[in-house]
Amino acid sequence: MTLTVLKARPSPPTAVAVRPTSQTEAAKVVALAPQKTVLKDKIASGAQEVLAVLLPPLIVIAVLLLIWEVAASGPKSSLPSPSRIWTEARDLITDPFFVNGSQDIGLGWRVLTSLQRVAIGFGLAAVVGVLLGA
Repeated sequence: MTLTVLKARPSPPTAVAVRPTSQTEAAKVVALAPQKTVLKDKIASGAQEVLAVLLPPLIVIAVLLLIWEVAASGPKSSLPSPSRIWTEARDLITDPFFVNGSQDIGLGWRVLTSLQRVAIGFGLAAVVGVLLGA
C-alpha cells in the first residue's frame, strides 16, 4: 500500500495595512511588500543606470555636432556642416551595399574590397617574413 502525501503551497506574503509604532515594526511591514514592487524597482534602477551611462556621451556628441553646425554655417568655412554631409551622403550611409555599375558601388563594398586587399598583403608579408626568419 502506497501512502501519498500532498503538501499545500505556501501563500505569498502580502502587505498589511498596519501603522507601525517602531522602526523594527516598520521593517517588518516593508519586508512583506509584494514581489511585483521589487521587480518594478529593479527595472527602474536598471533604467536609471542605463541613462546614467548613455546620456552623458549622447549630450557631448549633440553639443559637438551643434558647435560644428554653427561653425560651418559661415560663408568662409572650409568644412561642410553635418546637415549638408547627411543630405549628400544619406544614400551611401543607409544603403552601403548597392551596385549600379562597375564603378558605382556602395560604401560597404568599397570597405570590403579594401579589407580584402589588406588581408592579402598581410598574408603575403607573413609568409615571406616567416620564410626569411626561418
